[in-house]
Amino acid sequence: MNSYRAMRSGQPRIAALAAAIRAAADNQSITVIRLQQQWTRHHKPVRHIVAYDTTFNRVHLDPDAIAAIDDLMRTTRQDIAWMTDHDWHLDVGMLRRSPLPEEKGFVPEDDRSFGGADPVFLPTPADLARIEAA
Repeated sequence: MNSYRAMRSGQPRIAALAAAIRAAADNQSITVIRLQQQWTRHHKPVRHIVAYDTTFNRVHLDPDAIAAIDDLMRTTRQDIAWMTDHDWHLDVGMLRRSPLPEEKGFVPEDDRSFGGADPVFLPTPADLARIEAA
């Protein structure tokens, strides 16, 4: 199956996930969510989500919405290593590594862009173990 047909076959699943995310946030204008791992001053990881609309503006999410979206993404895409930040483009279903501070799109409100990097699917811990064993 070529990659275009593989993408098309996932359209209902992508649309359902996008609808569930928008429903959890109670906001239909969300275009991109950024899943982040932040650190407290006591060096403990905290998961956080930032949402953006089509005009690159942040969309407010309450803590319950953040928790619900986080659960949706992590249970839907268990194959992704979530230690690094990722952007999920709801309308097309594209997941990619979030831009680094020196890259365009790191601050979408200022750059007027979500970044232009190719989709990046980082290895999971199981993939890393398999690579090390080889």
